[in-house]
Amino acid sequence: MEDTYYDNAPLEPKHYKWTFIATIGDILDGGMFVATGVTLIPLIAYLHLNSFEEGLPALLTLLGTAVGALSLGPLGDKYGRKYIYRFDLILYASSAFLLALTTELYYAMIFFFLVGLAVGGDVPISWSLISEFSPKKHRGKLFSFTYVSWFIGIDIVIILGILLASYGMVIFRTIWIVLAVIAVIGFFLRRKLIESPRFDLIDGISKSKKHYKKMRYKELFKKYKKAVIFSWFLYLMAGIPLSTGGEFYPFIFKTLGFDTVQSYEFELLYNTASLFCIFFFTFFVDKLGRVKLYIISAAVYSFGLYMLIDPTLYHILPYIIAVPIISGAGIGLGFDIINRLFSIVHFPTSLRSSGQGFIWSTMRFEAAFFGLFTPTVITIIAISGLYAMLGSMILLDLIVIIIFSIINPSWVKTENRSIDDTSNDYIVDG
Repeated sequence: MEDTYYDNAPLEPKHYKWTFIATIGDILDGGMFVATGVTLIPLIAYLHLNSFEEGLPALLTLLGTAVGALSLGPLGDKYGRKYIYRFDLILYASSAFLLALTTELYYAMIFFFLVGLAVGGDVPISWSLISEFSPKKHRGKLFSFTYVSWFIGIDIVIILGILLASYGMVIFRTIWIVLAVIAVIGFFLRRKLIESPRFDLIDGISKSKKHYKKMRYKELFKKYKKAVIFSWFLYLMAGIPLSTGGEFYPFIFKTLGFDTVQSYEFELLYNTASLFCIFFFTFFVDKLGRVKLYIISAAVYSFGLYMLIDPTLYHILPYIIAVPIISGAGIGLGFDIINRLFSIVHFPTSLRSSGQGFIWSTMRFEAAFFGLFTPTVITIIAISGLYAMLGSMILLDLIVIIIFSIINPSWVKTENRSIDDTSNDYIVDG
């Protein structure tokens, strides 16, 4: 094994380079997430969508990511992390470009699904790759860039939405073309990206005398069922609040009475607060520890969501401005980044992408169907009821982490530990 690739390696510029190239999929995921919401407003007017059809773009992009993660994750374990990189961003680019040009609802829905499919295949593979070349003392820091990239994608879309807010479908077409161009650039950058050094040690691939044991997909639900259930629950609770914030923030603030530009600005404020706090997270995640940061971030995030449960406060502008700042800060302090880390480190190398793909797909399936009915849910229980539910879901995740930190602390205190140790995936002689 080459020490420069593994646990005790010093953090070098090449690690940042590899991480940035790998997280291009997160840029495109964040861009897709928010583009679905930002471009929904002109699309409703252009295609005369009814309340049910308004939820279709969110449904289909999320369904696409779920199908992509579930079907392509195992291929990343079988053929390599870079195998998926051969075609996923080209699929994203072509689908986004065709979506930008479409004039019919039927074709738009197909392309929304295909964009999601490409992202679903990309992100679980990318996260596996990053975790496998990261030094153990800097894994949290490097993994924070998955969220930095995600918010970069979001901010690109929001800024375009603000600049083009008065141009109707020009917003829709421009945003999806820009995302297509980013995907093409990412495809070419990835051609020289390394393969996972750990994947190269799976039996039959590496010439090394050492290798990891190869496991079948069914062992994911036998030997690693605890990791599946643990990560699945965290994502189950987090998925709806995160997807609602990503895809429906402009829609929600328009419902509160703000105009289109203001609704985009609220989301930009949310993302800016998140990005600012991510840099705090990056500095402390491998020092302060996962559990302490999780407790802080989840508490702040849930409080920010609960701020919208009292309709009598909606007319107080400073209060409403504080909502995206506080909830965004909670996200940036590490809530979902640590969820991602937990979903990676407990799976072995030969099942890591499969495990992440399965968990990610269940979260996106859940979010997809909730997204379809989000406008209807708001009509029935109002925004106050929606956010009472979202805040409670985050608190449930917080409670689970506190319980684990008491009854099984090694399971959640994974900082500065090798992923071979946390996953019980030890290299054996060939």
